[in-house]
Amino acid sequence: MNIFDDLTFEKFRKLALDKSISNFNKVGFPDSYRQGKEKYIFEDIIQKVKNLDSRNQKVLDIGPGCSELPVFIIDYLEKKNSELTLIDSIEMLNQLPDKDHVVKIPGMFPNDFRDFCQNMRGKFNAIISYSVIQYAFSESNLWSFLDDCLLMLDVQGELLLGDIPNISMRNRFFESEEGIKSHRKYTGDPEALPKVVHNKVQKNFMDDSVCLSIISRARLNGFHAWLIPQNEKLTFSNRREDILIKRP
Repeated sequence: MNIFDDLTFEKFRKLALDKSISNFNKVGFPDSYRQGKEKYIFEDIIQKVKNLDSRNQKVLDIGPGCSELPVFIIDYLEKKNSELTLIDSIEMLNQLPDKDHVVKIPGMFPNDFRDFCQNMRGKFNAIISYSVIQYAFSESNLWSFLDDCLLMLDVQGELLLGDIPNISMRNRFFESEEGIKSHRKYTGDPEALPKVVHNKVQKNFMDDSVCLSIISRARLNGFHAWLIPQNEKLTFSNRREDILIKRP
């Protein structure tokens, strides 16, 4: 069985303790997908979440993992004199540097953080959750995750739900000429055709209906919300997208 199959919060905890794999593997990716490329993810996040560039901000990162990306964020916010709160398993958090401006809180979000969210109502200038929301969708409560994040945003606060694997977007890509070429290159079979499924809900996979529902729910709650593309330098920019939400 592939170590990246059926990932859950508990499985990530076990991966975090596996000394035989890389930190990229521990956060659910083959080395080829992330090694040398997380700097582009970091640049994409900074470009989208404008408040990160301001000084003296209060920032929350939900599910940072233990690869290079959270270290980039930690170092960047230190220079901005901003406070960073990290929420993840203790196994992941223990592998990230301890800094005076960093607060680490172990647990599974949102399940273990009901009181925390109420206590932090309107406190954060920016919330980042990168390549995490799909796991809340499959094993927790997507709407509690979203609503609790919105609750904690300050006025003009920004929430980035990044790197969302949209199965509908993936299907559109693999129906295209470029997608078919990509699939054949990956498989080594010049005649191979990727499997594409339309007009059918695929269990535990986020699709257009889910992503657009997130946008709709945020807007109905009084927030601006947008689906936005990823930088083309990113490995999955042809099948993943980001959601940016802002409190007016």
